[in-house]
Amino acid sequence: MRISEAQLASYKETPELIEEKVFDEDNYEAEWFLDLDKAWEGIHYIIARRSLMESDDEPDVLVRALFSCQLVDEQQDLGYGPVNYLTAQQVKETNAELQKISEEEAKSRLDLKDMAKKQVYPGIWAEEDAVDYVLEYFTELKYFYQKASENNEAILFFLS
Repeated sequence: MRISEAQLASYKETPELIEEKVFDEDNYEAEWFLDLDKAWEGIHYIIARRSLMESDDEPDVLVRALFSCQLVDEQQDLGYGPVNYLTAQQVKETNAELQKISEEEAKSRLDLKDMAKKQVYPGIWAEEDAVDYVLEYFTELKYFYQKASENNEAILFFLS
């Protein structure tokens, strides 16, 4: 979810406001909202070159595109844990690194046998369209970060 720095400050102060925004189904089609469906760990594999279970506690600039370990409220759970965020400046830094990964590079980072072995979610890696599926959402993520960077926006992200 792309938001202003002022909205980020407000959500950090009153995290319950996030739930109102997130669970309003009308917002799912908004240009500031991105749903990665079940492709999130496949995308994580592209950017981190490993499964989520193998990831360090301290994310680098790319990994924080999905998991920053900066929590709005560690007690809040929107499905599968708390809401992570990046400031507008962090979005710019992460976007710069994301944009360096071409579709060809992203595709080359997908080791479907390794992903299946490591049980990378959603476990579709033997299916014919698995690569296209995750690349489509990776492209959407890159565009989402590009727009946030251009608009000087922060990002909230969560799994639900």
